[in-house]
Amino acid sequence: MTDRPPMNSGRQRAILACSHSLYAVRPQGMAGPIKLGRTKRLSSRLRQLESEIGRDVELLAAVPEWWCTESDAMKLFAAHRIWSEWFTPHPELLAFIEAMARAQARCASMEGALRRILDLKASRPLALIAEVERELGRRARWRRRMGIDV
Repeated sequence: MTDRPPMNSGRQRAILACSHSLYAVRPQGMAGPIKLGRTKRLSSRLRQLESEIGRDVELLAAVPEWWCTESDAMKLFAAHRIWSEWFTPHPELLAFIEAMARAQARCASMEGALRRILDLKASRPLALIAEVERELGRRARWRRRMGIDV
């Protein structure tokens, strides 16, 4: 197994700052199967998975669990389950993972935006509220489009 570079990009830090993450991985160089899971320590979990399956894994996406819970994801793709938390790379699942990757990037940019807002003078608390409300609105619209109960 290869040494994993330190997780130091903005979006990786944003993921690690959350209490739990929903992640999608697959064996390196393979189309599937794809594992959906939940973890509090993403880098340790990736190393553990590599040890369990005996090959490197590719992280497809990881988002804070408030974006979509593991149980919601398992229900959405139950028809494509192979075993436990492993799924066939069905086009619906791949589209969901692409949406996760876009949300992953937004989470990182949101973290940066929140830091900038918090750095403003205390006279600007409404800016923080407006930014958080915009992000929550984006999340609710996506969940409605995906048919997830809001």
